[in-house]
Amino acid sequence: MIIALTEKGKKMSTTEFTTFLDNNSTHGEEIVMIIGGPYGLHESILNLANFQLSLSALTFTHEMARLILLEQIYRATTILTGKQYHY
Repeated sequence: MIIALTEKGKKMSTTEFTTFLDNNSTHGEEIVMIIGGPYGLHESILNLANFQLSLSALTFTHEMARLILLEQIYRATTILTGKQYHY
């Protein structure tokens, strides 16, 4: 599955993102997430993607988007393993 990160993509809560990852990673299929540079992603990449995701209505540098995405993946996997994220 190819996921393109774009400001026009679907916005999700942490719970929704966790469910989305769980539903799309249980079949052994590889998930590839693409983050664009300062000009975003080319239309051909957006068309190639199976899903478009927005991290926020705010604009981030691609370096910050990587960090935020990594934290959200960590949070989702923590939730999926039954651990509390907030204590």
